[in-house]
Amino acid sequence: MGLKHVITSCTCDCPDTCSIVATVDGGRVTGIRGNPDFEITRGFLCRKSHNFLKRILSPQRVLHPLRRSGSGWERASWEEAAGLVGSRIEKAVREFGPQSVFYYKDAGSIAALKHVNERFFNLLGGGTFTSGSLCGGAGIAGQTADFGVRTSHDPADLANARMIIVWGRNPAWTNVHLVPLLHEARRRGVFVVLIDPVATASARLCDAHVQPRPGSDGYLALGIARALLDENLIDMDFLTRHTDGYEGFLELVRRFSLDTIGEMTNVSPNTIRELALRYGTTKPAAILGGWGVQRRRNGANTYRLIDALGALTGNIGIPGGGVSHGMDETRWFDKRVLLRERGRARRYIRKPRVGRGLMEAADPPIKVAVVSGSNPVAQCPSTDLVREAFRSVEFVVVLDMFMTDTALLADVVLPTTHFLQERDMLGSYWHNFVMPVNVAQARLGEEKTDLEIFSLLARALGVGQEFPADPDYYLERLAAPLAARGVSIDEIMAGPIRSPGAVDVPFKERSFPTPSGRFRFVTDIVRPPEDDRQAYPYTLISSHPHARTHSQLTGSEEPTPPEVRMAAAVGKRHGLADGDTVVVESLHGSLTCRAVITDTLGPETVLIYEGWWDSLGGSVNRLTSDELSDMGESATYYDVRCRLVKVG
Repeated sequence: MGLKHVITSCTCDCPDTCSIVATVDGGRVTGIRGNPDFEITRGFLCRKSHNFLKRILSPQRVLHPLRRSGSGWERASWEEAAGLVGSRIEKAVREFGPQSVFYYKDAGSIAALKHVNERFFNLLGGGTFTSGSLCGGAGIAGQTADFGVRTSHDPADLANARMIIVWGRNPAWTNVHLVPLLHEARRRGVFVVLIDPVATASARLCDAHVQPRPGSDGYLALGIARALLDENLIDMDFLTRHTDGYEGFLELVRRFSLDTIGEMTNVSPNTIRELALRYGTTKPAAILGGWGVQRRRNGANTYRLIDALGALTGNIGIPGGGVSHGMDETRWFDKRVLLRERGRARRYIRKPRVGRGLMEAADPPIKVAVVSGSNPVAQCPSTDLVREAFRSVEFVVVLDMFMTDTALLADVVLPTTHFLQERDMLGSYWHNFVMPVNVAQARLGEEKTDLEIFSLLARALGVGQEFPADPDYYLERLAAPLAARGVSIDEIMAGPIRSPGAVDVPFKERSFPTPSGRFRFVTDIVRPPEDDRQAYPYTLISSHPHARTHSQLTGSEEPTPPEVRMAAAVGKRHGLADGDTVVVESLHGSLTCRAVITDTLGPETVLIYEGWWDSLGGSVNRLTSDELSDMGESATYYDVRCRLVKVG
């Protein structure tokens, strides 16, 4: 077959949505690299991409349908597996209605065709689905309350900024193609500051690092606003002409002195004042918000307080300004193909509370659960509760490449393809290109795409004529808005295409899709109650690791306890050194870990990276709560207090 190069794209849950050049020899991918001709990827990929070929070729991959038997797992044909799954779904729908079937999907792949999975359930009349978010829901809700929509400046617009605040974002690990833009900005003399309770690798990319107490970001924003007010650095023209509620917001700001804010945030009043002076006198200034900021009970209002800084200084709707958090990666697509009008019998379980929701569901109870693109047992809050909930469901089906924590609880596991084996397309929640997904790697066994699997199940249930397995059938319908602007499917599949509808600078006309057409200020805040700081003296942060996307392991990992990272002072307090065994306890559970001493954390914080499987040594979500954020039904992973107990 010879050597060839295939242009495709990464579909992992990441803002960069990279363009990939895959080298293919005889139907096998032998190497991948960043597309040098794409302005975002610039010829390089992140460290996580090193695992893609390991994942595809892993001997631990599930390559054939599996069904649970009395003696364990046994291989089944696709006909047998589809017949069994179809019969259990048909029985549940017939006896209890479509809401007795639960569908859990997340962002294991953010490609467009993964959304078409929902069409299957809508053809059956509906189902029980998830609402809320494990990641961005609070920030989306907060920014939507302020702007009317959550959207962002195009990455290229950073060339117009004279100051950049990177707030709760770690581009060195989780948005690596932002890094060259920051380097270029600093070469132009742009001042770049990181705000983060952890001295992440991104601190080295910045001119300054402000390290607030975990969870105090909203109060830090109030302190900056107070200094802006004291120094008369407020754009009153923008406030009076284009905003609602600014009087109430300024009244809120006046309730806090810089000394009070300093005590609450552990950031000195002088540092707050200096940051405010620079932000208020250096225009345009951009704020790039991250995802960790919002993973708290006050996550939405924290984002609203950060948004307020952009409005106070008139940095909204101007090149080089804005408060950018992300965009909807599906914004370019027509989702009528999902046939939601056919799925009228709908019910929702909030994603951060999937454990509680599954067990509390009644009238009807959940009889069948179908999981794709996700590993909720490892990734959802309260691991033990989620595991118990899935065990309580009579019949569980998991679509995955590996025997994850969730797959281990299934009755049937259906093997799926890797994105390098798929034809698809996707948008990005950071940039404005529509990206192609082309087949590079041949199938290794009997694995199928999600689309093929749900088409097979549709045939088993008698609705196959309305669920064809041809990806182009759906791609053409999804991309209809792009076709109307002159972009064909062939053009998309040939390489990244900048959407003709892209907006580089949102709200340039100072018009907002709010009821009044104006920006809306937050005017009050409620400080959420805290867990017992004496019994549980540390804040637990469970941020993203460097070398993998969430729980997408390669299958070659050996069981080992996760690492808990802590400052030297914390280790000394508990008599801990590198490698010591320590139990981390919260109000919600406990986890045995290995201690790692680091200089990146303050004396009130410990860190365990998320994504490690519970079956390989323990998920950090044994320690987390299923409480919800103030808006957006979002997970509150970072609102966990914990303590350390040395073993031995």
